[in-house]
Amino acid sequence: VLTNVKSVAGSLLTNLNGIYSDAAFGVGRYLGDPIEAGETPTSAYQLQQAITTSTVLTQNAINGWFASGGGDGPEANFYALHQIATEGALPPGTNRKGPVQSGDITGWRAGAQPVVLWWGDVSSHNETITEAQTIAALQAAGVIVIGLNSSGNNSGIDGSFTGTNVGGPGINVTDA
Repeated sequence: VLTNVKSVAGSLLTNLNGIYSDAAFGVGRYLGDPIEAGETPTSAYQLQQAITTSTVLTQNAINGWFASGGGDGPEANFYALHQIATEGALPPGTNRKGPVQSGDITGWRAGAQPVVLWWGDVSSHNETITEAQTIAALQAAGVIVIGLNSSGNNSGIDGSFTGTNVGGPGINVTDA
């Protein structure tokens, strides 16, 4: 899946630039949720490229995506989406271990329509931040999310997390 995303990213960026003359892009990735042992806010979500008009920098950041671990879902999907929407702010709630904010500044441009292309293969943890809290943050920031599930129906990012503290490849942020 990652190889496929990397191979089509260039044409996707070119097509978006053809449609939106002032398109700008950013890239991030997520792994395990900060609630997991060994994870930190900055390992759970990493902004690899803040918003830029350079498709070369964007492609290079996408090319840096890699899978890690595996088979230990869920991951930090909701956490990453929240960090993107809130420019790395502290999630609401108290069910977390210590300060849980990446501090990564996405760099949304004023007046632009923020769009997130979200690739994922497993459901999200919901202890650090819930689905409802994530949706509220995205809506407050006016972010449109396009989820690209690399697994089947009712699994992957379409699945639900029902375990407790057990154990995604990436997020492409478009600011058009």
